[in-house]
Amino acid sequence: MENKNCWLVRSTYTKPTETQKSILTCAFKPEYSLESMNSGEISDALIAEGLTGVNLSIASSIADFFVNGIQIDDILVVANKNTPELINLVRVIGDYDYDDKESIHTREV
Repeated sequence: MENKNCWLVRSTYTKPTETQKSILTCAFKPEYSLESMNSGEISDALIAEGLTGVNLSIASSIADFFVNGIQIDDILVVANKNTPELINLVRVIGDYDYDDKESIHTREV
C-alpha cells in the first residue's frame, strides 16, 4: 500500500483500550461540523466566530488541513500536547468527523 502523505501534527492523542476507537482530536473553532466545506467556507465560518487577523489565518489553515488536507491512509507523526516526551505514529483510517457530544473535531486513526 502506497502512502499519500506524512504529516507532523500537534494534538492530543491517547492510545485506546481494546474497546475504544483510536481517535485523533483537533481543538479549533467552530463548535460544529466543517464537513464538505472548502477552505473559503471554513474561513468564513471562523470569521463568523469572531476570529480576525493572524488568529484567523492560523485557525483557517489548521482547520482546512484537518478537514481537507489529511486523507485516509496518510501517516501522522503526532507530537502529543499532554505528554511531550511521546511521539505517536498513526495511519488515518477515517474521514473527518465532528463529535457533537464532546464538541471536538476528529479523525479515526
